[in-house]
Amino acid sequence: MDLPRETKILFLVGLILLNLAVRFPTQGNFREHRVDTFNLHAMADSVEEENEAKWVAHPLSVFGLYPYSYPSLPVFLVAAIALFTGLSTEISIFVLAQITGLLGIAAGFILGSELRTDFKYRYMMAALISLSPVVAYETIWTIPKRSIFLLEFCMLIWLMLRFRHTQHDKRYLLLMVPVLLAMAATHRMFLLMPALFGSYFLLLLLLWLWRHVHIVITPSWKRELLKWMAVFGWAGALAGALFLQARRVWFYSESNVWEYYTSGFFFDGTSTRVIFLNAIVDYYSSTSILAVVGIFALLALVRRPMWDGLLFTTLTIAAFALGLMLGEYMVFIYTPLVAIFVTEGLFEFLRLIPRLKPAAVPAMLVLIMLTAAYSSFMIHHWKAIGATPGVGAIPSEDTYSGALYIKYQVPPGNIVSNDLAIAKRITAYSGVYCFPVYEVLLPIYDLIDVDSLDIRPIPPGELTPNTNHLYRPTKAPEDQIMLMVHNGLNTAQADETMARFDLKYGVVNNKIPHQMELYGVRKQSPFFDDLHNKRIIIYRNHLITITTLNNRNTFDV
Repeated sequence: MDLPRETKILFLVGLILLNLAVRFPTQGNFREHRVDTFNLHAMADSVEEENEAKWVAHPLSVFGLYPYSYPSLPVFLVAAIALFTGLSTEISIFVLAQITGLLGIAAGFILGSELRTDFKYRYMMAALISLSPVVAYETIWTIPKRSIFLLEFCMLIWLMLRFRHTQHDKRYLLLMVPVLLAMAATHRMFLLMPALFGSYFLLLLLLWLWRHVHIVITPSWKRELLKWMAVFGWAGALAGALFLQARRVWFYSESNVWEYYTSGFFFDGTSTRVIFLNAIVDYYSSTSILAVVGIFALLALVRRPMWDGLLFTTLTIAAFALGLMLGEYMVFIYTPLVAIFVTEGLFEFLRLIPRLKPAAVPAMLVLIMLTAAYSSFMIHHWKAIGATPGVGAIPSEDTYSGALYIKYQVPPGNIVSNDLAIAKRITAYSGVYCFPVYEVLLPIYDLIDVDSLDIRPIPPGELTPNTNHLYRPTKAPEDQIMLMVHNGLNTAQADETMARFDLKYGVVNNKIPHQMELYGVRKQSPFFDDLHNKRIIIYRNHLITITTLNNRNTFDV
């Protein structure tokens, strides 16, 4: 029985308010966070101030496939909000994050409507996607590039379904092109799409051959074979998730993930079993606490239309296979697939126990409240441990106040820091370039001739799954700065590098004053050893020290 229209509107308003409540920043996270957000913040500032995107030196720059560029759609969205509303970049980031979170509701409804017309089904899909812990955390106060990509992926799945359900209406195939271009301009996870898209069309081909190629097998056996292919295929995908987690623990062991997984919600210890179990809990806790309900979807696949079951099985298996290379990004691809299987599993559970159907609506509301409560719990848990993997910690007041000091009190000049995370925050909040932020080396387009970099295509044989760009410079400017950092300050090469890049100040993390930290790896640095001991200090707090790079006080110049 369908719900009254007024009830549907009330439920929808309730879900919107619940999403806003989960995402409302508390005192502990009342500022933008996540490491990459600060890169994009600086890029959005550049667009707002210069009225152009200086890093777009090539058509591939929009997609982040050209040196010193980044997938630019999220940056343009933030800049557009700031320019049209007059809000600051930081507040514009907050607005974009909230809008993205609410669009998760729309994505769930649209995708769910292609599978069932039941309002409860679509509502559950919308809740699971929008309230997924990892999506909720990313859309509190970040530039949510991964969540925007997830929404685009939902639209791609919807178009795949429409293309099939409308008997291959070519209009839906054409609509996939702008969606794919938007995905490419949002995040490098787009590199997963050719394989997923290839799996989709391979499935179409196999189903066509299955119908048209003569095989000595009865139609009923064909249907049964397709059913069990879907069931065992998705069961294999679940097993793949376990293997994926085991590999992540091994692959990221140098980044201290072993230690990260020795303590969890349910298990503590250093044994392989404990680490493995904590990794599994961590993976599924990023999607939904209800992920375990997806096991009932195996039963649902037996009676659902074979196309839908095979499509999601194919995408899930392909996603896990690709996840062996991309690790933590997979949770954003996996979230809508989990939402589908969980919702199918819940409806299958109701079918198996018919007497529970009168309580379906209250039970659905309880499950949604449980999902929201769990997402809030995960947000506070991740905040308490400093960061969820791949997301990044909230900036400290020390970093923020130091950046404001640079912005308002320090004469013009670029900065070099011994901590990448601090450098990104300094760049964003001060508006002054701070090396080693060289994913998007904005000053390069002001300080040197881009043509002098001798940028050339990377030979196909040298491309790897971890390649960020399709081109690379033979004379990378950041290499010169890194050489200065490793060789020391008192050299002719150091003087030349500082002059070329207008480097006038150093920002030292007081916890590692004689080392350089990049992506969690620390190395001794003669440059920062000299900087910390022999240069004039112009600002210090508990976390950072700001010094001049010259022997005399820059303020006297």
